[in-house]
Amino acid sequence: MHKPSSSIESEVRDELDWDPMLDDKRTFVQASDGRVTLTGAVGSFSELLRASDDARSVRGVRTVDNELLVAPAGEAIAESPGGS
Repeated sequence: MHKPSSSIESEVRDELDWDPMLDDKRTFVQASDGRVTLTGAVGSFSELLRASDDARSVRGVRTVDNELLVAPAGEAIAESPGGS
């Protein structure tokens, strides 16, 4: 059964929120046809890897495109999703 993209986005966000080893306050999730794109920033390379693993663990996710940047907390992100 095909899962709606909005449902996948919500479940990936929940999975990222529940991971105590990941600060996901600056991460954004987009999903389309089972493909999840992660954008924004995390504080370390290990968090970047955890975010991918967490997203892949969600049922209905077929691929993860991890575009997260590693940046210290408080550092501004150059561009938010949607190009605003």
